[in-house]
Amino acid sequence: MEYIINNTSLPCELRGCYSKLKKGSSILYIKLDENLTPIYSINQKNGFWELQDLATKMILAINDTLKTNTWKLLQQQKENKPVKSRKRKTVGDDDTHVQKKVKQENTKRSFGQTLQQNTIHTVVIKEEDNIINHDNNSDDEKNASINRSLLEESEHEFQADLNVKRNHFYAPGYIQEIMKFLRDNEKRYLPSTDYMNIIQTDIKPNMRYRLLDWLVDVYERFEIQTSTFHLAVNLLDRYLSKISVHRNRLQLLGCVVLWLASKYNEIRVPEINAFVHMSDGAFQYKDMLDLEESIINELNFDFSAPTAHIFGDRYIHIVSFYLETEKTKRRLKHLVHYYLEYCLLDYNLVGLKPSLMGAAATYAAASWLDRRFEWDSHLEKETGYTKEDLNFVVTSIREIYSVKKEGIITAVYRKYSGEEKGGVSLMKYKTSKNSQP
Repeated sequence: MEYIINNTSLPCELRGCYSKLKKGSSILYIKLDENLTPIYSINQKNGFWELQDLATKMILAINDTLKTNTWKLLQQQKENKPVKSRKRKTVGDDDTHVQKKVKQENTKRSFGQTLQQNTIHTVVIKEEDNIINHDNNSDDEKNASINRSLLEESEHEFQADLNVKRNHFYAPGYIQEIMKFLRDNEKRYLPSTDYMNIIQTDIKPNMRYRLLDWLVDVYERFEIQTSTFHLAVNLLDRYLSKISVHRNRLQLLGCVVLWLASKYNEIRVPEINAFVHMSDGAFQYKDMLDLEESIINELNFDFSAPTAHIFGDRYIHIVSFYLETEKTKRRLKHLVHYYLEYCLLDYNLVGLKPSLMGAAATYAAASWLDRRFEWDSHLEKETGYTKEDLNFVVTSIREIYSVKKEGIITAVYRKYSGEEKGGVSLMKYKTSKNSQP
């Protein structure tokens, strides 16, 4: 993080850490949400630094020099008016569209989808995207040149990224740099893989399992995001890798790390009294404050840990275009999140890289939802992992279905059994010769 806004004249959501990005001679600062989606940007224009809302394209504040951290909040000069709906145009409706037909001789596309031989698929280029101003007098040679350039571009990028090429919320110009930064830094935030034997003398893996399963119910009750829970588990394991904790204080520790992660990620943070109430009086207000001080000092105030949830969302975005049906694509996100949240409970997976966890959960979910799905060379290059690298985590994910057979119902299972989560935990896993996970 290169720049921090602390100016009290700005609304809270506009303050915080902004990442410095460079592209050529241009410098841009962006603020990301938990899904790595840019929500605000700071760039220089007309001698001023402007803070812009990327959703509405409105300039919210200006600063004559970025060094003073003094911003002037601007009033919205015009009311938001409803956008009139327009009839959706199809190829051939008018001459502002260009149709590209590509005949496929192979039965397998590079990004994994199966096609019939000689299938025709269409790319539509709109005039308002400022790609080309096409009229009735445009010659065929100009159109062919544009189609060739688009085809060459698609050979080097995922279809998922091409579809959001002009959507700033996906940071298309910086996504590779962002993911590289996260992969390069994830090692800094890894807990010990064997702290139960080396550091802890009074708690066991099954106690950690029960604590996290209970915390799933807690954060669901408080309407906390799943990404915040992932961060809380990271803080828990990193602290337990350094400090020995008595079993009577394990529940207190779980509540404090969830509270800390909420203050880092959430807009609305649960109050301390709410945690005290949820624990049925197992600890008091002051206990949480004292332990909070110990945690932030032991972890050096460093809570910017990349989590498997972040990597999983990136891989879901890519792999969804490998799948054929819309129903399968919708279920992919919920199934990957179900696997990742279940893996948090498994002590045997503590200390593994979040990028590995995200890739393994995505591979396991996609392989089960679509038996023809293949983890190809493009995905290996994007994630940095082969199928063999993922096998250990995928094997652990299979244990979900063994637990279901034994009749053990976890909070994670209940969470993902509802319709809003696609009921993915209720899906029955059928073994076959080439079955995955």
